[in-house]
Amino acid sequence: MKHFMKWPSTAEFLAHRNDFFPFLSQTTGIELLFPSDKELLYLVEEFDRVNPYPAIVDVSCIDISDEAVFNGNPVIREKVDMKLATFLNSMVLISENKSNFVDEVQLHLYLSQCSIYSSSISEPAQLPMLKKYFPTLEPLEQANQTIVQKNLWMNLSKCYSSLHYDANHNLLSLVQGRKTVTLISPSYTHLLKALPAYYSSPNHSNLTKNELMAFIKTFQSSTSNESIDEIGIYQVSMVPGDVLFIPEGWWHAVESDRCSYAVNYWFESPFKQFFENGKASHMTAYLLRAATYSLRSKEEDYDMDNNNNVSRTCTVPQGFVNVKNDVLVDSTQLDNVKRKRRHDDDDDDDEGHQMQCARSKSDESERKEEFSKLMNELLLSAQQIEREGDMGS
Repeated sequence: MKHFMKWPSTAEFLAHRNDFFPFLSQTTGIELLFPSDKELLYLVEEFDRVNPYPAIVDVSCIDISDEAVFNGNPVIREKVDMKLATFLNSMVLISENKSNFVDEVQLHLYLSQCSIYSSSISEPAQLPMLKKYFPTLEPLEQANQTIVQKNLWMNLSKCYSSLHYDANHNLLSLVQGRKTVTLISPSYTHLLKALPAYYSSPNHSNLTKNELMAFIKTFQSSTSNESIDEIGIYQVSMVPGDVLFIPEGWWHAVESDRCSYAVNYWFESPFKQFFENGKASHMTAYLLRAATYSLRSKEEDYDMDNNNNVSRTCTVPQGFVNVKNDVLVDSTQLDNVKRKRRHDDDDDDDEGHQMQCARSKSDESERKEEFSKLMNELLLSAQQIEREGDMGS
C-alpha cells in the first residue's frame, strides 16, 4: 500500500480515488487542525449553556463484563442516549486516570458515526453546530470532491469494530489515540461471511474477531510481507496525524486504543453515478450483467458454448443465416444444418472429454456452486429492487 508523507498530490489522490486503492498519509497535522477532546468539551458546554436543550447523542454500548466488540449492523446494535458533554467529560477524566461516569454505568461506550455534517435531507447531521470546527481535508478540497458525510468516532475503553465496508469512499483521520485497521480487498468477499446483498445492511460480515484473525494468519503463513500487500490484505497502524483512504467496498475492521478520537469524511466514488438517482443509473442492469460475466471462467464458457447449439451470426442477406465455416444457407434448410452440426460435434466428443477430464471435478463443482449462489443473490437483489420500485410507484 502506498504511503505518503503529508498529503498526496491532487493527481495522485485522484488516481487512488478512481482506481479504488487505499493509501496512508502521515504527519498531515490534522491533530493540530481539529479541536482536542478538552476543546470539544468546552465548545459543547458553551452550546448547552446558551441553548434550551443540551446536545444529545446516541452512543453504542456493550456490558462492561463482555469484550468491547462493536457491530455497526443496526439490527443488532445496542445504544443509549446521553448528553454529549457527559460523554466528553468521561473521556477527559479517563485519559487522566480519574473516576468518571463510566465507572457508575458499567458499560463500554462508543460514539460511532456521529454526524457533524450530512448532505442527506432525510438524515440530517446530529451535531451540525460542530461542522465549522472540522474543515474539509486538503485533498478533498483541492480535488473538488462531493462530501456525503462527516462523522465523529470516539471510544472510552479499548474496543474493536467488526468487519464491514462503506458505500462511499472514506478518509479516516486520527486526532487522538491509536488505531489498527485491517483492510481486505472486495475480491475476498466470498470468504468473509458477508450478509446477502438483498439484506437491509449488506455491508456487514458475520466473521468473528477470532475468525478474521485466523483468515489473516492463513495468508501471512503462506506469503511474505511484501506479497501479502500485493494480494490486497493490509494491517495499518495509525497514530495522531495519520489519514487513511479506505475505498468504497473495501472490507475493514478497526481496533482502537482507549480514548481514541477520529473524524472521517465520506465522499462520492465514481460508482455513485451508476446507482440510486445518479446520472448513469440506467446502466445498473448492464453493470450487474457485466460483473456476473467477469466472474465466469474460460472452462465455463467452453461448457456453455458446447451445451448451447447456437450458431455464431454476422450480417448476412435477409432470409439467410450464417453457420459453421461461413456457409450461407436458406433459412428453410436450417433444421438440416443443425442436425448436421450436432453430428459433427459428436465427432469431437473425445477431444472435449479429454479437456474436461484434465480439470479437477471437485474444483469444477465448487466453482459452479459459487457461481450459482452469485446468480441467486443477484436475482434476489433484482427482485427486491423491483418490489421497492413497485411500492414507490
